[in-house]
Amino acid sequence: MKPPPGLSRAVWHSCNNGSCVEVTVLDNRVWVRGSTDVTGAVQAFTYEEWDTFIEGAKKGLFDREQLASRPDQR
Repeated sequence: MKPPPGLSRAVWHSCNNGSCVEVTVLDNRVWVRGSTDVTGAVQAFTYEEWDTFIEGAKKGLFDREQLASRPDQR
């Protein structure tokens, strides 16, 4: 998916003093980019995809320990 033209003027939000990812909402999508390379690649998610990701993160599904313990990740 090609980023929309307005993405360059979007208001991006980050945490952790900007050393993580940045997120914005534009054109009914949640856009994510690396905070250390703001001119680099961006990834778009539907609201449903984003909500599913956040729900999994809150449950700890992406914690390092959880990922390392999965048989398919060894």
